[in-house]
Amino acid sequence: MKLGNYILKRIFLMVIVMLGVATIVFFITHVIPADPVGAILGGNAPIERVDEMRHQLGLDKPITLQFIDYIKGIVHADFGISLKSSRPVLKDIINYFPATIELAIASMIFAVLVGVVLGVFSAIYRNKSIDHFSRVFSILGVSMPVFWLGLLLLLLFYYHLDLLPGGGRNSLFIFPPRITGFILFDSVLMGDWTAFWDGLSHIILPAFVLGYASAASIARIMRASMLDILRQDFIRTAKSKGLSKRLVIYRHALKNALIPVVTIIGLSFGSLLSGAVLTETIFSWPGLGRYIVNALLVLDYPAVTGSTLFIAFVYSLANLVVDISYAALDPRMRV
Repeated sequence: MKLGNYILKRIFLMVIVMLGVATIVFFITHVIPADPVGAILGGNAPIERVDEMRHQLGLDKPITLQFIDYIKGIVHADFGISLKSSRPVLKDIINYFPATIELAIASMIFAVLVGVVLGVFSAIYRNKSIDHFSRVFSILGVSMPVFWLGLLLLLLFYYHLDLLPGGGRNSLFIFPPRITGFILFDSVLMGDWTAFWDGLSHIILPAFVLGYASAASIARIMRASMLDILRQDFIRTAKSKGLSKRLVIYRHALKNALIPVVTIIGLSFGSLLSGAVLTETIFSWPGLGRYIVNALLVLDYPAVTGSTLFIAFVYSLANLVVDISYAALDPRMRV
């Protein structure tokens, strides 16, 4: 199959997935035994006011008509009006999403660097101290709940040692420049190093907590892939030609061992966006995850469905990019 046809096929499947996610999210939010109008107006609101708001929100329509209006809105990138902020949900998402992306990127950088390095050294020095450390690191990473690790690190580094801030993106009296919404990037762009170091100190703990599980998964996959490559005939041939161990490992083995890791990295980045819900709540990070949690507390259906769909879209898009990259590297994947 040609690469162009493969890309079109993957895009079509992505659309099907998004339609399925939209359908599931819609019906889950509408079968919850709770009334968003009651949550907004309170239990003592006059019945006339309740009926008026239900009509304004379209909640008095049959469920099928609500679903049709909902799909039409998605097609036109209209996720509705937030019941809490009274702003279009898409504008809220655009406002909160840079914080989540910045946290996800920082977490991904940590996960890739630590995971690849640990995986490579664990395979090279198999059954040595670094290998044992890597395996313990990986087991802990995939076993510890995010909320437990986050609270533990806050207790240690913020409460007891007072080395790192406890939450938020910046300190109270630090006003970072806002151009793109990415504090670290904007601070460097404007040369505001005080805001940069302050933002960096705030992102260390949540980035570590969010990226630890991904780093553990990458380390395990990297180790297994590296061990498999090191047993291949072309590696033995390279060694028999007198090439140095470092050259064989880093020029021949590492390049081939990274191919399956690319898939894990892409999927991990998507999972970081969904995992940010807990992390952002623990560290008071003003991102999309915290926005969803606050929306759930007040039964803000448009905000919940819109944000969930947006995260699903970003996750699917990351998966699509990984699949295309993989198909470009290995033509066998197109079959």
